[in-house]
Formats: sequence, C-alpha cells, structure tokens
Amino acid sequence: MINPFKKEIIYIKIYENKVDLRHVNSGRLFKRESVNKFSNERLLIASVSIASAFLKEVLKEVFNNNLLDPKLVILIQPMEKVEGGISEVERMTFNDLVEQIGGKYVFVHDTCEELSDEMVKQITKTPILSI
Repeated sequence: MINPFKKEIIYIKIYENKVDLRHVNSGRLFKRESVNKFSNERLLIASVSIASAFLKEVLKEVFNNNLLDPKLVILIQPMEKVEGGISEVERMTFNDLVEQIGGKYVFVHDTCEELSDEMVKQITKTPILSI
C-alpha cells in the first residue's frame, strides 16, 4: 500500500518512444516502449500529450493502480537527442511533462550517465513542504 505522506522517488530515463522507469523506493525497474510515438526525428518529446498518457500508464503499473497522490519526486533524464545539452525549451517541456503525470517535485538531469539509486536520492534531496 502506498503511503500518501511518504516521498516516492521515480527515476525516468527517456529514449525515443520508450522509457526505463525505476521506482527508487522499491528498486523495481519498468522498461516500456510506447505504441503511440511521442518522439520525432528532431525532438525526444514531440507530443507531450502522448508522452504524458504513456507515462501515466507506466506509473499505474508501478503503483498497482493505487496511486493516491503520493509526494512524487521525479528525476527525468533524456538519454538521446541531447547533443550539446538540452535547451531551455526542452527543459520546460520535461518539467511540464512531469507535472502532468503528477510529479510534485521535478528534476531534469541532462547528462547521459547512468545514475545509481544513491545518486538519484542525492540529486532529489529536497525538503518536503506541506501542501
């Protein structure tokens, strides 16, 4: 059962039309490919609405359809199409995407290095504010 007062940390590595999503609290990994394309030749997230619907479905699977508005802390990391770094517009797109899927705290990590759970916890270490 999900504790709605506990900080749930989600690490999302996003690729062209697919994700590797890890629930850091449990260590469970979900690798999924989207049936509907959210990327195109130029953009990793060309359709925020398709990417959002896809990620919501994966999150339902992570939480066994028991997502009771926990304090979702999400670190999203683009793994492709990042030559020269991500732009401010891309960063805003990732922030909007994470907010649409229920992220209360959003972190965008713009290097392609694999992050350990400890690294994710360190990056996402923030005080939880009461809402």
